[in-house]
Amino acid sequence: MADAPVIAPIVSGPFECRGDGLLYGGIKCEHPKTLKYLLAPTNSSKVVATRDRDHSRMWWKAQCVHYGLPSPPYSTISTYRACLERSLRRRGSFTRPQQLIDLEMELNATFRRLNPGVCDGASSSEQRESESANAQRKPPSTHIPTNSGSTSQIKDSKKRKADATYRVNITQPCGGEVSIPVPMKRARVDASAPFAHKSRHHPPIASKISGGNQNVRRGIPGGFSGKYELDCGFGSNSRTREKPKLYVTMLESGWFQAALLLPGFFECLIRPRTDVTVAINGYLRFEWCGWNEQAGEIVPPSAKNIGWLKIYHTEGRVKGAIQTPLGPYLIQGPRVKSGSHVIQEKWEDYTGHTYSHVGG
Repeated sequence: MADAPVIAPIVSGPFECRGDGLLYGGIKCEHPKTLKYLLAPTNSSKVVATRDRDHSRMWWKAQCVHYGLPSPPYSTISTYRACLERSLRRRGSFTRPQQLIDLEMELNATFRRLNPGVCDGASSSEQRESESANAQRKPPSTHIPTNSGSTSQIKDSKKRKADATYRVNITQPCGGEVSIPVPMKRARVDASAPFAHKSRHHPPIASKISGGNQNVRRGIPGGFSGKYELDCGFGSNSRTREKPKLYVTMLESGWFQAALLLPGFFECLIRPRTDVTVAINGYLRFEWCGWNEQAGEIVPPSAKNIGWLKIYHTEGRVKGAIQTPLGPYLIQGPRVKSGSHVIQEKWEDYTGHTYSHVGG
């Protein structure tokens, strides 16, 4: 008897597809009505809303990602749930971003084309998913599957090219010169320099980073990676006693990436500024984008989102400053754990290029 074939999923960005819809972390998108029922059941249903622990943290995060809602790094189940419930209150229902609907249709078709016969058992499910996707699109001229498929293939071809770029590119221009409160030589700022560079904020694929301006990467040691517990809190009325943290990963190429967590207030991803030399006299000049938990909204990349770091490897501590939406914050504290930390989120999650943040 022949061995069963091993079918590899189709991967695009953070999603994969096995012919029956998009998966994020192996988790499918719950139907809008199902998700609404889980979060806000009707009075006549005689059931209670699903509890936080009825599903894994990844499940809650996956639903946020599938519906284009904020999915900040390292957040709790309650934070992801709050994003979903806030969207439901504002809109009355859940709606997937159009670009994810298009991507799902494209990947489903690609998987079926590459694996004929594998999806026979799931054909009825695929038809329901396709109808659901079409219902969320702008009113089409026809609902005949053959016509919609042929029309979407041209669009999907263009979408695929766009998807291939949003994973690594950001096209917002950078403007203005940064004022760093430390004694250091200023670098000239190229006003036309974009944010885009070959960088992904996910350590498992960090070794694949090969592009970018080499003078930006030169001269940064690779021994500063680790977890730093910061001395300064943020405000006197924090909802949590958890200490602020900074996770730093220095790559072999000299590139660095980091994640700053101010529990209850603010979280952000950090990367080198692309319009200036990264390190001058040991100071790392960075830009950031992230999540304002106080306002419940994403903070996309901006020329105002700046800061600096200096890591003292021998002494095992970090010092720096960052301008947050809630005010300036002084970064300082000891390294409590060495080694690279897995930063699961990517810069693109906060730029609007990957997802349309519906209702968030």
